[in-house]
Amino acid sequence: MIRATRDAMRRRSAIALSAIVATCVPVVAAAQGTVTIAAGSTPSAQVAPGAKLTVPVTLDMSAANGGSVGSFSVNFVWDAASLTFDSLKALSFGTVSPNLTGVSAGVASFSVVSGTATTASVPVANMFFTASGVPVGTHFAVTPTAASNPVGAIALWQVLGRGQEVCVTPVGTWGDADGNGAVDIIDAMQIARSAVGLSVANPDAVGAHGDVNADGVVDVLDAQAIARFVVDLTAPPRVGTSQAVPPTVASMAMSRPIFSMTVEQTSALFVTPKNAAGESLIGCPPIVWTTSDATKLRVNQSGKITSLAPGVVTITATSGSVMAQSVVTVTAPDATSALLRLRNITAGGTTAFVDGAWMLGGLLTDEWKSSDTFVQRIGIDQRVVPDNDNIVQSMLREIYRARSEARGALPALLASGGSATTIAQMYFVQGYAELLLAESFCNGVPLTDGASGLLVGGPAVTTASLFARAIAHFDSALAVAPAASVAEYSTRVSKARALLGTGQFSAAAAAVATVPTPFIDLSTLGAGENNKIWTLNASQKRWTVGDNVDPAGAIGNALNFASAADPRLPVNGTTLGTSPAGKGSDLTTNLVVQLVYGQLAATPLFNGTDARLIEAEAQLNAGNLAGMTAILNALRASALMPVLPTPANQAAGIDLFFREKAFFTFSRGQRLGDLRRMVRYFGRTDATAFPTGTFFKGGTYGTTNNFPASVDEEGNLVTTVCIDRNP
Repeated sequence: MIRATRDAMRRRSAIALSAIVATCVPVVAAAQGTVTIAAGSTPSAQVAPGAKLTVPVTLDMSAANGGSVGSFSVNFVWDAASLTFDSLKALSFGTVSPNLTGVSAGVASFSVVSGTATTASVPVANMFFTASGVPVGTHFAVTPTAASNPVGAIALWQVLGRGQEVCVTPVGTWGDADGNGAVDIIDAMQIARSAVGLSVANPDAVGAHGDVNADGVVDVLDAQAIARFVVDLTAPPRVGTSQAVPPTVASMAMSRPIFSMTVEQTSALFVTPKNAAGESLIGCPPIVWTTSDATKLRVNQSGKITSLAPGVVTITATSGSVMAQSVVTVTAPDATSALLRLRNITAGGTTAFVDGAWMLGGLLTDEWKSSDTFVQRIGIDQRVVPDNDNIVQSMLREIYRARSEARGALPALLASGGSATTIAQMYFVQGYAELLLAESFCNGVPLTDGASGLLVGGPAVTTASLFARAIAHFDSALAVAPAASVAEYSTRVSKARALLGTGQFSAAAAAVATVPTPFIDLSTLGAGENNKIWTLNASQKRWTVGDNVDPAGAIGNALNFASAADPRLPVNGTTLGTSPAGKGSDLTTNLVVQLVYGQLAATPLFNGTDARLIEAEAQLNAGNLAGMTAILNALRASALMPVLPTPANQAAGIDLFFREKAFFTFSRGQRLGDLRRMVRYFGRTDATAFPTGTFFKGGTYGTTNNFPASVDEEGNLVTTVCIDRNP
């Protein structure tokens, strides 16, 4: 089975975040959230031609989850035709070292170093400008380039830049309908003449300054209000007050006039308003966004669009009488896209998305350790995972998308008489996505059936219900899958895993009884794709093979994957001492590289070994240790490994089985479900199943044994998630 490249995400920002390599290892004392370096106190600002403008730069820690920042570097870009740089003044945080050599071209940067890291939001500097003498607009863009605290680098994708739109616009007076700078009875007369279609001295001033009662039109009521103001009677409060006058928009350029997207995607459109000379008026006029069909494609007033159902929809951005449009074709997901999606939640995918459920589940358990500087990966390794973890959220969304595209493709396949194999695969992808949600996430994952094809809210679904839904979808797949096909055998193995998750061990064994041991369903890599396990481990060096010991000492309950010298998991490198593979990307942690999967290796999604291991677990659950051992020894024989003796008791049998399975299925997305099942059905506890003890990058292991479903996950629109965090 195959799966897709990740959708290209287009963003408006000038921010380009690049990873930095730490020379020391960060200690995770608290989960780092989002750090913002903001320019300007509001999203937009207006300044009169020739006037002075102050742009405050702030280190915003309000969403940092207690994280700290001690230093950072940042770049700024603006339109030098709109704003002329005057000076920079450092404020209360750290020592500011500016680079102002490019200010004449609208480019500046500075670095900030503080002896004491802060967890508070603090002012850093003020930048001073003089506005141009003509009405224009610019986007003042902010690009963080580095950030750290006293113990290491902060992942730059956690550090956001928030800029400001600045409009250079003249200031007028409400009620000054003739443009002479004063509000008098002549202005009332001018508006009255305009209201009855007579000529006026300054039509632009009437239109710009005449709506004093703020009802959206300039009419005789405004003339009456001005007349009352002139003779000191009660009048609308804004008569006679200052008013910014946005420059006239002559045209608008749409970022994407024509493009396509599939159902249940989000994207963004942007417009650049321009004056008659073609100069940018960004930030000057208000923009109103509308959609021609909100049931198919909705848009908010920032230009963010969300596709709901197939069709052709026109999105319109309007400023006054000027508009720009984008024609968007929304298509239903098809079988190919659903199958391609399957790669991102297993072992394929592009370099744009590599942290799938297989890898992250192995990092939360003992298969992998973080040799990275990203605090999210370090936190998962430490079993400290907040509900706003960006990497986990990306993984969750990929699972949702695989499920959504498969269910979206089914109606057309059924209506057009699609092939039995393809229809079976669509049921299978839905079931496998639900299986991963149940095995990997908390009890209470938001989900919707989406029978209408629309994006609708759904309740927090329990783990038991997720397993049941998966089983139902697998049954639907088996009902149409060709006999003795890859589709049938993969579905049987997956259904059996769901049955194990609900404690139905005998039924699980029965489900895979007909799956032959030599069967294998290999992943397929697309053009330009690499094996995800190889990418994160051997290539990027962000993950190192796990072990039962590290520089901090022994790790409770962990298996010695790296040091076992097991033929099922050949490696290069050592956890302790000087590793032949060198150091990981953090430049501190020993790198141990798995040698099972190379750069272009196809990974078994499902195979006959999985089927036999399911049967062995059923024997273990029934207390038949001899039967379990016989199955394991048959599998070991194919790997030319020595025979195992039958364990002396059930506790030893549990240890033996789950160790053997861990080496047979290394990094294939099963270890997290196995450890959770050890707790649910085999008498273990969190403290006797999951890694415990001193964490090698500081602190101790936490108690997280599943992933949280973030409250801001897209597509389900509910706020109550994670009923509990039990295994």
